[in-house]
Amino acid sequence: MWDDREIYNPEDGETYDSEMEVIDADTVKVSGCVWFICKTQTWKRLEPEGR
Repeated sequence: MWDDREIYNPEDGETYDSEMEVIDADTVKVSGCVWFICKTQTWKRLEPEGR
């Protein structure tokens, strides 16, 4: 897991602290909080590796 990283949100132009965890070769879980509001997303590669 990576922590103490920043992620950019193009919708509001702000940068936020985040944590990222590699689940497998095609999946990353990204989590972050602003004040007391937290959100987690699972990002999947559009084209799985090896295809």
